[in-house]
Amino acid sequence: MAFGQGVTAPKFSKEDEEREIADLTPEECHNIADDIFGHNACEVESRNREEVTDAQLQAFHDAMDRVSIEERAAYMTASVLSPELLETECSPVLFLQCEDYDPDRAAKRMAIYWTKRVEFFGEERAFLPMTLTGAMGDARDLEMIKNNPHVLYILPSDSSGRGVICGDRTTGHVSDRMCGVRLCWYVVHLALKNEMTRLRGIVIVCICKRYSKLKNYDRLRNNLIIKSYKSWLPVKLRAFHVCSPNNSFLEMILPVHKVFMDRNMRQRMKVHFGSEKHHLEDLTAYGLSCDALPPSVSGTYEPNPLWIEQQQQQDLEREQDAE
Repeated sequence: MAFGQGVTAPKFSKEDEEREIADLTPEECHNIADDIFGHNACEVESRNREEVTDAQLQAFHDAMDRVSIEERAAYMTASVLSPELLETECSPVLFLQCEDYDPDRAAKRMAIYWTKRVEFFGEERAFLPMTLTGAMGDARDLEMIKNNPHVLYILPSDSSGRGVICGDRTTGHVSDRMCGVRLCWYVVHLALKNEMTRLRGIVIVCICKRYSKLKNYDRLRNNLIIKSYKSWLPVKLRAFHVCSPNNSFLEMILPVHKVFMDRNMRQRMKVHFGSEKHHLEDLTAYGLSCDALPPSVSGTYEPNPLWIEQQQQQDLEREQDAE
């Protein structure tokens, strides 16, 4: 049974995984290793620094015109109500970079992005800037995440200069499903303000100690977050690290989540079992240094407990300056 959901959850079995690995081409294996270890970061940055041409942008807009009216309805509303957002926090360039400059995939991703943004944030907030005074400004959400500031936050970049987002369930838990999804979207947009993150992509570190307790586990929320990274947000996920002391619990839930990942995401996920010291040793081998990792994996980086309040104040000051 699917953990209290009342239905049997599909699973990606060990046999499925073995077949998938066997089907990988040598080039795919090389690309996966480059992403996980960051060997290709400079090459990726160089490619993404090249200015997007007028022809590429026109190809994107032509592709968007081919998306059905129903699928691009939210995007069209955004272009009328908040055209500045289409040039800043979610520009076509971001989606083109994310989809390796394929105009059809980029247009499809951007259309779905706006549909999901309206679904998750509601029509009143979806077309506001992705700030703590705008789209993420709901009072109930703010109270919940201020009480749990380390559930999701940005770590220092890895040794390859890529952005790192940490989901840490050690000290807190956001109980509201959709608040957790909205927080994910907000933190990703915050990370994308960093030029190197936009150019080189991001790495996720998920510390799952509290997931040993079934009451802290929400399969549906986690699946929405997985799909956000995989198919909706304009971000390139390079590697995904999962750390847990509990082998048996993760072995139960990971096959369920892998169904919602595509092959690229599954093959870029590394799972680390054992003690905090063991997690640190594993993560440092992938370019995540001790001074850029939190104490929950024996790192020395101390997350700022007031980062949300400080970011909210910065957002408020920017709004006032713009008036």
